[in-house]
Amino acid sequence: MLYEMVAKGWRDPFNKTKRLTMPAFGDVLSPEQIRAVITYLKTLWTPEQRGFQSEESRNQPFPHETP
Repeated sequence: MLYEMVAKGWRDPFNKTKRLTMPAFGDVLSPEQIRAVITYLKTLWTPEQRGFQSEESRNQPFPHETP
């Protein structure tokens, strides 16, 4: 989910404008760069947050690579 948010952008459900709340970076960053951004952000999380994310992603923090 985090990967998709960075790659495709995200719209807050309360955002009534045509603009995304967070712009998409999939055309600007490579898949490796997106993974690096998310890996960095995870260093700012508490152990509880990292544990929750690990459970949610079932130990697959990123989407499978496409050939």
